[in-house]
Amino acid sequence: MTRERTLMVPGNHDRFSGGVAPIQRRSFKFEELFDRDEHYPKLKCFLVPERDDVVVAFFLVNSIPVPDVQLLFRRRKMARLIAGGYVPPRACARLVRMSRELEEGGHTIDIGGRPVDLAGKKIVRVALLHHHPIPPPPEEDPKVFDHVKRVVVGDRLEQMAGSEMFVEACFDAKISLVLFGHKHRQFDRVQVDEREGRRPVHFLCCPSTLQYETKYARGFYSIAIDDSAIRVTLFCHDVRRNAFVPQTPMEPILI
Repeated sequence: MTRERTLMVPGNHDRFSGGVAPIQRRSFKFEELFDRDEHYPKLKCFLVPERDDVVVAFFLVNSIPVPDVQLLFRRRKMARLIAGGYVPPRACARLVRMSRELEEGGHTIDIGGRPVDLAGKKIVRVALLHHHPIPPPPEEDPKVFDHVKRVVVGDRLEQMAGSEMFVEACFDAKISLVLFGHKHRQFDRVQVDEREGRRPVHFLCCPSTLQYETKYARGFYSIAIDDSAIRVTLFCHDVRRNAFVPQTPMEPILI
């Protein structure tokens, strides 16, 4: 795969700026540094080189919760200020609206600065956010601390509030793939809606790539997109070889 055909997507982490209090707060230092507006979701298109008929539409979603003093007085919702996530209804509605506008055609500028005419193009929709909108599968051999945490607080400290609404928006927006992290472990799940005209939405949790100490395998995904499918291969770090080794490719995601 050539440099021109490759996009490197680094991981992100929670935006903490609570001072002595270990709580999250939306910070826009990144947007200020790169002269970007603060409105999310954002849309970035990528015209697949040598495939002028395929455009990948990346929807960037900010799942860091908005500061809300009222949460301090609601014990059940306080947890999301610590490590939980939240995508508000207006952001879900904006995601759907932006996706539908793509079907109207028109012109846009892709990530590389090239003009793109959307008319007649196959559009592959991918959403990216930090927090996990669906829960991970149970661990086969959890550590004692993790077991106690699950029994006492469940997933409240890390879960994304309103996740059902976001998943529903992904169906409405015809999202094929959702990439996220937050759990520091690899897992993949598929959500299916039996209603007519709705395609499955695939959710991939990205593992930590460079975290020094982790009980989960370090790694990253290689994702190839053509006019018929999204093809995903997981690379896991092999300690003995000190290298990232490709695993068996996942089943292709038909588009």
